[in-house]
Amino acid sequence: MSTVLPTDLEAWACTYLNPALTDVRDLQVGNREPSDYRGGYPLIVVSETVNGQSERVVFDTTLAVTVRGWSRSRPKPCKDLARRVYGLLTADPDILEGHAPDSRILALDGDNCKGPYPITEDLDVACYYMTFTYAVDGEIHQ
Repeated sequence: MSTVLPTDLEAWACTYLNPALTDVRDLQVGNREPSDYRGGYPLIVVSETVNGQSERVVFDTTLAVTVRGWSRSRPKPCKDLARRVYGLLTADPDILEGHAPDSRILALDGDNCKGPYPITEDLDVACYYMTFTYAVDGEIHQ
């Protein structure tokens, strides 16, 4: 009997974004915000939600991305970075399976890609949030 597991889109996105943003000094990309983060460097945090299966091997997956850094009084560098991230994660067909290394994205649901939106937090750090929805090929295990 074979099982179909959702692809780890969160890990793929982190791996995809890192080399595309090497010009951003001190940037860190990951799936968790460090507990001691105070805004001293730009940070991209990626998380995913699997919304269900549209077919036996296809998962509808939402990727949520938060971009933090700089300061609320000087948000432009953070906003510019968030806009670049949005562009990278909606670059159809560049992000699709067969075009990007290790991508299992079959389709981008452009109607359900939102942001980047400014978010106000307790820290004096600029913050932008965005979401992306994809159809993602599952991983078949025997």
